[in-house]
Amino acid sequence: MFWIFLGMTIYSVGSSVLLPVMQAIVSENSSPHEQGGNLGILQSFGSLGRIAGPVVSGYFYEKISPFTSFYLSSAIFFLIFLLGWKKLQVSRNSTII
Repeated sequence: MFWIFLGMTIYSVGSSVLLPVMQAIVSENSSPHEQGGNLGILQSFGSLGRIAGPVVSGYFYEKISPFTSFYLSSAIFFLIFLLGWKKLQVSRNSTII
Protein backbone atom coordinates (compact mmCIF):
# COMPACT_ATOMS: atom_id res chain seq x y z
CA MET A 1 0.00 0.00 0.00
CA PHE A 2 2.91 2.32 0.73
CA TRP A 3 4.26 2.02 -2.83
CA ILE A 4 0.90 2.89 -4.35
CA PHE A 5 0.68 5.97 -2.14
CA LEU A 6 4.24 6.98 -2.99
CA GLY A 7 3.71 6.46 -6.72
CA MET A 8 0.49 8.46 -6.75
CA THR A 9 2.15 11.25 -4.78
CA ILE A 10 4.98 11.48 -7.31
CA TYR A 11 2.49 11.33 -10.19
CA SER A 12 0.35 14.09 -8.66
CA VAL A 13 3.29 16.41 -8.08
CA GLY A 14 4.65 15.73 -11.57
CA SER A 15 1.29 16.35 -13.22
CA SER A 16 0.72 19.56 -11.30
CA VAL A 17 4.03 20.86 -12.62
CA LEU A 18 3.92 19.40 -16.14
CA LEU A 19 0.41 20.33 -17.28
CA PRO A 20 0.68 24.11 -16.72
CA VAL A 21 4.12 24.11 -18.35
CA MET A 22 2.78 22.30 -21.44
CA GLN A 23 -0.10 24.76 -21.69
CA ALA A 24 2.30 27.69 -21.36
CA ILE A 25 4.57 26.31 -24.10
CA VAL A 26 1.63 25.80 -26.47
CA SER A 27 0.27 29.25 -25.63
CA GLU A 28 3.64 30.93 -26.09
CA ASN A 29 4.23 29.29 -29.48
CA SER A 30 0.76 30.05 -30.87
CA SER A 31 -0.59 33.24 -32.33
CA PRO A 32 -3.37 34.88 -30.30
CA HIS A 33 -5.88 33.74 -32.93
CA GLU A 34 -4.75 30.08 -32.72
CA GLN A 35 -4.26 29.74 -28.95
CA GLY A 36 -7.73 28.42 -28.15
CA GLY A 37 -7.65 25.81 -30.90
CA ASN A 38 -4.14 24.65 -30.06
CA LEU A 39 -4.93 24.35 -26.35
CA GLY A 40 -8.06 22.39 -27.28
CA ILE A 41 -5.97 20.02 -29.40
CA LEU A 42 -3.54 19.56 -26.49
CA GLN A 43 -6.37 18.70 -24.10
CA SER A 44 -8.02 16.43 -26.69
CA PHE A 45 -4.88 14.36 -27.17
CA GLY A 46 -4.46 14.12 -23.40
CA SER A 47 -8.02 12.86 -23.05
CA LEU A 48 -7.57 10.45 -25.94
CA GLY A 49 -4.46 9.03 -24.27
CA ARG A 50 -6.28 8.56 -20.97
CA ILE A 51 -9.08 6.73 -22.81
CA ALA A 52 -7.07 4.61 -25.25
CA GLY A 53 -4.06 3.93 -23.01
CA PRO A 54 -5.70 1.47 -20.63
CA VAL A 55 -7.50 -0.29 -23.49
CA VAL A 56 -4.34 -0.76 -25.56
CA SER A 57 -2.24 -1.67 -22.52
CA GLY A 58 -4.83 -4.21 -21.41
CA TYR A 59 -4.83 -5.77 -24.86
CA PHE A 60 -1.03 -6.05 -24.89
CA TYR A 61 -1.05 -7.43 -21.35
CA GLU A 62 -3.55 -10.11 -22.22
CA LYS A 63 -2.47 -11.08 -25.74
CA ILE A 64 1.29 -10.60 -25.80
CA SER A 65 3.00 -10.15 -22.43
CA PRO A 66 2.50 -8.27 -19.17
CA PHE A 67 5.65 -6.24 -19.91
CA THR A 68 4.86 -5.26 -23.51
CA SER A 69 3.04 -2.06 -22.60
CA PHE A 70 6.02 -0.92 -20.51
CA TYR A 71 8.46 -1.66 -23.34
CA LEU A 72 6.25 0.14 -25.85
CA SER A 73 5.85 3.14 -23.54
CA SER A 74 9.61 3.29 -23.01
CA ALA A 75 10.23 3.22 -26.76
CA ILE A 76 7.68 5.98 -27.39
CA PHE A 77 9.08 8.18 -24.61
CA PHE A 78 12.63 7.63 -25.89
CA LEU A 79 11.55 8.63 -29.42
CA ILE A 80 9.85 11.76 -28.09
CA PHE A 81 12.98 12.56 -26.06
CA LEU A 82 15.18 12.25 -29.17
CA LEU A 83 12.84 14.44 -31.23
CA GLY A 84 12.75 17.06 -28.47
CA TRP A 85 16.52 16.96 -28.11
CA LYS A 86 16.97 17.44 -31.86
CA LYS A 87 14.50 20.34 -31.86
CA LEU A 88 16.35 21.91 -28.92
CA GLN A 89 19.66 21.66 -30.79
CA VAL A 90 18.14 23.24 -33.92
CA SER A 91 16.57 25.97 -31.80
CA ARG A 92 19.86 26.79 -30.09
CA ASN A 93 21.72 26.97 -33.41
CA SER A 94 19.13 29.24 -35.01
CA THR A 95 19.17 31.82 -32.20
CA ILE A 96 22.93 32.40 -32.30
CA ILE A 97 23.65 35.77 -33.89
